[in-house]
Amino acid sequence: MSLFINPYFIICLTIYTSGYFIKHLGITLPYQIRNYYADILCLPIILTLVLFVLRISRNAPKLVLNKSMILFAWLYVSVLFEFILPPYSEKYTQDYLDIAMYSIGAFLYYKSQVDFIEIRT
Repeated sequence: MSLFINPYFIICLTIYTSGYFIKHLGITLPYQIRNYYADILCLPIILTLVLFVLRISRNAPKLVLNKSMILFAWLYVSVLFEFILPPYSEKYTQDYLDIAMYSIGAFLYYKSQVDFIEIRT
């Protein structure tokens, strides 16, 4: 459970949900924020949830995701959302800058593990 008191996770989740509600209220955010904040925040949120599930399913409370796992998640999300899904759905648009945003998110997650998760576990 200590994963969910990680300040990085709380901040990412708060910013993401705030942006979601602001969007649904009809408030227009600046272009860069509107189009890229979710891309930066998705991997820290997803990887924290994945780590939580892995810790419970493997009964390994001190498990952390190594660099290879984080890199795989970044590659998977990048390929899926920027190359595979856009041709099949208008909901997804191909934007190579998103890949850079995913990498920032992956770095934030890695940094949160180094700063918080490994210290607490």
